[in-house]
Amino acid sequence: MPQDVTYADLKFSQSPPEGTRLEDLAYENVQASSRLEQKGGTKQTAWFAALGCAGVALILLAALIGLGVHHWRLQKTSEEEKVQLAKQLREEEERMEAVQMQLSRARTELDRVKDTLTESQHQANVVLAALEMQRLSREEALNTSWAQAAKDWCPEDWVLYQGKCLLFSTGKKKWEESKAACEAQSSRLLITRSWEPDWVQGLLGNSYHWIGLRSRKREKTRSRIWTWVDDSTYEGNKLPRSNGDSCALLTRAGELQQKYCTSPFPYICERAKGGWEQEG
Repeated sequence: MPQDVTYADLKFSQSPPEGTRLEDLAYENVQASSRLEQKGGTKQTAWFAALGCAGVALILLAALIGLGVHHWRLQKTSEEEKVQLAKQLREEEERMEAVQMQLSRARTELDRVKDTLTESQHQANVVLAALEMQRLSREEALNTSWAQAAKDWCPEDWVLYQGKCLLFSTGKKKWEESKAACEAQSSRLLITRSWEPDWVQGLLGNSYHWIGLRSRKREKTRSRIWTWVDDSTYEGNKLPRSNGDSCALLTRAGELQQKYCTSPFPYICERAKGGWEQEG
């Protein structure tokens, strides 16, 4: 393999000493040139190394600056978030305080209303108790007055109703016999001309009773009509036309019903204070 040949200009500042050979001079010059070449290469390598270190340093510096800026931004963002969170927390606390104040006022108002209702209920109970006492007192007074009036107006075992004394018989008689029994006690068979038939349902029990209503023949036409024991004409429509000797019964449902007058049933007598000027 051929070797590289280095050429160098040899300059002598002075003449070589006597006796120096040319080959020795050439060898020394070659060694000097080699040392110079090695020295120049070392300087160049150091320069490149310095440049590389400077570049790395610049890169590291840039990285450090970038990290610092990023850290600063993070720190700034964190501080802003802290400030924002603190603001939100204060606002939330203020809202909570406002809500608590409203709840406190509402609780106070509720307690006041509750106390008012309790007092009103107590007053209402007092008023109701007073009204109940008045009702009982008036009812007792009315019963006493009614009993006294019944005693004054009606004989014993008679019932006072609408200004009339009524007797509900326990025995059964034919209609004519019932009429005579009432007249024997200064009364007559009941006339319910202006009374509703169902008024006596609570007094009739389970029995039918004779009342003072009977069918009679007309003198001219010989047809039969219903008349009361006071000779007035029955104007109602709750009894059918009678084809025979029929009398009226008051049923336990308070309705009128015709039966043969010879059938035995209980009867109802009536009498009024002051005679018979007071009609039914």
